[in-house]
Amino acid sequence: MATQSAQWHALFMLFLLASPGQVLGYQSLHMVDLQKVMCPADRGGTGGVNVELNMAELTGEASYKPHIVTFLRSTNLLTTVKFAVVSGTGTMWKEGVKTVTLDYLASRRLSTFDNEERPSPSPVPAPSTPRRRGSRRLSELDNEASAPQRAERQLAASRRRSSSSRSSPAPRPSPPRRRAAPAPRPSPVPTTPRRRGSTTSASGATMTTPRRRGAPATTGPRRRTTAATPPGAPATHNKFSSTSTGGTGYGYSNNQQMQNSYAGSPGGYPKPTGYGYSGASSYGSSNTGGKSNALMYAGAGFVVGVGSYYLYNRLAQSTCLGYSCCSGCSNSCYDGQRQNCNQNMNKQYYQDDIMQDGGFYPNELSPPLKVRITEVIGTGYVLDDICPPVGCNSEDCAVPTVEPNDLFVTLTEMNELSDDTLSAVSSAFFI
Repeated sequence: MATQSAQWHALFMLFLLASPGQVLGYQSLHMVDLQKVMCPADRGGTGGVNVELNMAELTGEASYKPHIVTFLRSTNLLTTVKFAVVSGTGTMWKEGVKTVTLDYLASRRLSTFDNEERPSPSPVPAPSTPRRRGSRRLSELDNEASAPQRAERQLAASRRRSSSSRSSPAPRPSPPRRRAAPAPRPSPVPTTPRRRGSTTSASGATMTTPRRRGAPATTGPRRRTTAATPPGAPATHNKFSSTSTGGTGYGYSNNQQMQNSYAGSPGGYPKPTGYGYSGASSYGSSNTGGKSNALMYAGAGFVVGVGSYYLYNRLAQSTCLGYSCCSGCSNSCYDGQRQNCNQNMNKQYYQDDIMQDGGFYPNELSPPLKVRITEVIGTGYVLDDICPPVGCNSEDCAVPTVEPNDLFVTLTEMNELSDDTLSAVSSAFFI
């Protein structure tokens, strides 16, 4: 059954490759309500949160492509996240509940890497004039000899130099080099224009025979794309797979796609990790390709102002393009009607792609899809910065004195990669 499913997806991907147009992929980010995940019950915690995905971006061709779960965090410290993808009916994906520890990342820019990794050049010593042994010995002997002896030796040395200069003839100037005359260019051979053959009809009229085309060249079977990996990545990162994809390989298919996500990392390439990739993302980066805004999606489960002290204050302190604030003011973007807002990303975010055992096909789960997050642990997420004070029963009962770190979740669209199974399937498909 798993083999049939993989073959069916292979055939559909071949159809997509032949179809015009380019899918931009999943674009929405979703802020995780850390209060519900991390805080105790008396401070607004519920033991987890269901983050509803934007199903408008998971229809048509996109629903048949492999996707992975991606996290964006505003802290570069080690962070453990426990999550699962669930369907609208509550069915969990085949990977079950996953616990992933997101790697520590040094918060350094590309220029910092250059300064640290490239050793400063060693100073080049100035060329020294070689010491002449003859003059050194003469000087030493002069110190030991008497004045008459020194004068006699200096006179003899002067006579030897004069004799040497007279006996050496001056070099003769060499005659100028003669260049061979250039060979004459061959005159072009006149060509006779190609003429089509002609035949004579029964009535005597001359008819031109149409030009005959050659048979079309045969081409091999179409194949999936090959992986794009960061420089120095291990062979294990050439292709990832999961139970949900039936073992079908997936990954980034070109460097540009990867660099669009990791513009904040040196060279735009992430760091290979045991779970996939990690690095400074494009969001909040001042490097070329950095993104200062992100499309935030508020699903049906995204309730602001109902016991969510953390979300209320985070969105009230954030700015959304075209509005005074994202939420909590008279001219807010999230006003109970809008679900999409363009939020300003005012600090560097770090991206983690859960590649290994993290791919799935959205069309195989009943909508609406959700990412269920039940645990977030890390020194970058301090409870007193996230949870409301004890006894606070409303979202605006207090104003935070410290801006807490954020955690976003999204999906990243992948491409199926070449393998032996597809070669046989695609061959049968095109015969």
